Amino acid sequence: MLDIQTDVAKNGEEIIKVNGICLHSPYNPTEEAKYFVKKHYRPADIQLLIGYGKGYIYRELSKQKNEDEEILVLEPLLKNIPDVVYVDSENQKEIEMALRSAIHVTDSVNVIVAPNYEKIVTPKIKDILLWVKEHLYSNIIIQNTLNSHAEEWYMNFLNNSFYAAMKDSPISALYHQHNIPIVIASGGPSLTKQLASLKKYRNQIILLCSGTTINSLLKENIVPDYLFSVDGSKIYYEHFKNISANLSHTKLVYSMEHYYKIGPLLNSSEAYFFVSEVFQKLSHPFSLFSSKDLCTLAGGGSVANYAYALALKMTTGNIAFIGQDLAYTNFQTHAENNLNRKKLSDEEVKKRGLFYTEGYNEDEKVLTDHPFYQMKKSFEILCRRFDGQNRTFNCTEGGILIEEFMNIPFQQFLERNCKKHCDDRTISRTAIEASVDRKKIVQGFATILSLLDELEKILKQCVEKIVHHSLLDHAIVDFLGEQDSKIQKLMDQTGIGVVFQKIDAVVLQKFRPKLEETDQEIYNRVYDQNYYLYNEMYKKTIEVWGKVKKMYDHYQKER
Repeated sequence: MLDIQTDVAKNGEEIIKVNGICLHSPYNPTEEAKYFVKKHYRPADIQLLIGYGKGYIYRELSKQKNEDEEILVLEPLLKNIPDVVYVDSENQKEIEMALRSAIHVTDSVNVIVAPNYEKIVTPKIKDILLWVKEHLYSNIIIQNTLNSHAEEWYMNFLNNSFYAAMKDSPISALYHQHNIPIVIASGGPSLTKQLASLKKYRNQIILLCSGTTINSLLKENIVPDYLFSVDGSKIYYEHFKNISANLSHTKLVYSMEHYYKIGPLLNSSEAYFFVSEVFQKLSHPFSLFSSKDLCTLAGGGSVANYAYALALKMTTGNIAFIGQDLAYTNFQTHAENNLNRKKLSDEEVKKRGLFYTEGYNEDEKVLTDHPFYQMKKSFEILCRRFDGQNRTFNCTEGGILIEEFMNIPFQQFLERNCKKHCDDRTISRTAIEASVDRKKIVQGFATILSLLDELEKILKQCVEKIVHHSLLDHAIVDFLGEQDSKIQKLMDQTGIGVVFQKIDAVVLQKFRPKLEETDQEIYNRVYDQNYYLYNEMYKKTIEVWGKVKKMYDHYQKER
């Protein structure tokens, strides 16, 4: 039980004592706060202060920070402070929501723990720092992935726009179609032991398959109803090369960023498309190709996250996961017959920074990594966001513990939910468009080329102005400001802003303000930042224009 009392410092300022320990200086809290902030402040997008007390440190931090910086305060002791997030050690979800809403993927964060808080609530502070670390690590993974693959995904998007506009259907056509149980099969090591039961009850469920898990299913002559594909890398194309003949009755569900040659290879009788929430701005350029809806779908770090988001919208029935280990069960990476399957060595475990966390089975710790752990978090967020708690079952019978999901054996799930055959697992296709204007689709590429050409010219002008003029010239600053609005509009119209994300990330990281900069240092930093930004966007626009031109020529010849 905490004894919280208000007291007065020697200089007359109010302070707080908790169990006899002062949260502030008993002599001069304001002066102490000035010294503390000077020691712990460093420039960052978010100043994350753990511990508010009477607000002395917060007020000094507000004076010290740059105007573009934000302050997020987490308070583990005192309740009902305006604009401060109270952190209950029993409610991790609250802090996760606060971090998710306040800290964006590209934000840098400076974490400051107020004096004496660690002495008073040591376990809670450790929990908070752990949760913050996990959130920031998740953001790093997402940002690194975007930086590495954004251009590849953008090109996939444009190519997939052709197929989506020509013959495929928006994913919304699958919504609210069933009350049948859905099983989502993933490729974790535990999948193998569930295949016999899956095969026995195959005609009494809808089966969703996560990506390359298809190899393990087909090896047992189990054909899924839906195959999910979201990965944009060409390497995943190789997994499907030798199995296309077996999937004539399997419907493809794909993100617009997935590798564009997979769809034509599988030649499914039906295919459904969506765009992930992180790329929802691509809805505008898609309108150049088609009047079909480009629906967004929530997801996470794995294809199974997206499959789960669809399942929640697709059926009112219960949903079961199998093979969703998110852990290296018996040091294995995947189920049998998965092309990625291998056994990890002790050296690989250490090198990849694997760690143990709470497992599916009570009192069991399982070996996992940070990407797997973030996928687990994505499942939990999706479950809460779409009210899936009462109808989502983890039947993996191994691997990591996914909170919010109910753990039961797969056989038990099947016996409870599969009372009748559901041979007809088709959907109503009344919403599918009847006619397609192929000429409009090809014209969409021509329009994007024209818009990219306009963007290239504007960026070139900006680079030339920066090179030949001073940024102290108000006319130049006004010119760049006018061009920025034009650039943003063209980015939105073409979707190339997705490709520019890597450039933006470099700008945010490379040109951060330093402590106590001189006027000349500030000018040099701002000059270098502007030159880098416009010049890199100019070069990338030329490169992208060339790739889009090849697409345009290709699809024009196919007419």
